[in-house]
Amino acid sequence: MTCRRAPRVIAVGLSYVIGIPLGYGLVGMWVGFALDENVRGVILLRRWRSGKWRDKGFVSEHDI
Repeated sequence: MTCRRAPRVIAVGLSYVIGIPLGYGLVGMWVGFALDENVRGVILLRRWRSGKWRDKGFVSEHDI
């Protein structure tokens, strides 16, 4: 599973589990999508606060 597919798999999988097997229907699917967005937001916030992203780049400093 690649990084680009992981969010879709989590959102769709979680929405399916809450919506169909647990019996919440369309409301459960929306709850699953909302939970996915919140989890991704927390992950991105932690990455932002860590500052590790500052060391990553597509262009090195000597190319500028």
